[in-house]
Amino acid sequence: MKRILFIFLTITLLACGNETPTNPAETPVADTIANDTTTILEDTLSVADTTATDTTVVEIPQGPIIHETLTAEQIEKIKRIQLTFSEVYLLSLEETIDNFKRDKDPDGEIAIWMHMAEVFNIFAAENNGEKHFKRRAEAFKLIILRSVKPAEEAIADANIEHLTEEEVTAIMENYKLDAMPTKAGE
Repeated sequence: MKRILFIFLTITLLACGNETPTNPAETPVADTIANDTTTILEDTLSVADTTATDTTVVEIPQGPIIHETLTAEQIEKIKRIQLTFSEVYLLSLEETIDNFKRDKDPDGEIAIWMHMAEVFNIFAAENNGEKHFKRRAEAFKLIILRSVKPAEEAIADANIEHLTEEEVTAIMENYKLDAMPTKAGE
């Protein structure tokens, strides 16, 4: 699945107001974006700035469906991925499956997402409950960035506000894969 789409939405949601949603699935994403978010995607599809107050939405072209079907094993893993991130990334299971069908190498991308889910679950297990929602969302953003950038760049670009230095270090230590930058059209 295109991790850049997750980066885009994650940063958009985190850059918005300070209220923790009581039910993240009911968060008015369009209203939130219109309020105070600017997302700039550079040519390399890296996140450059999320602190400006004007709204600029860059449309990311969605690639074609490459795999009409996925295996039952792939679908089961995608279900676990979607369930893990459902609180901090508001995509339906159908949308998530559809995104994996667009990948040239769905097994490779599923493996990356499974690892990200493992790292996230370690953090979330110690930071559960509504009062830690922003911290889990920020951890998700950091993990997404780490999946496409070296640790130092991911930390710098994450604009950490809610995580402690120790938590950031732990997340970076738990993420064992090399950065796999995404490219438009892949």
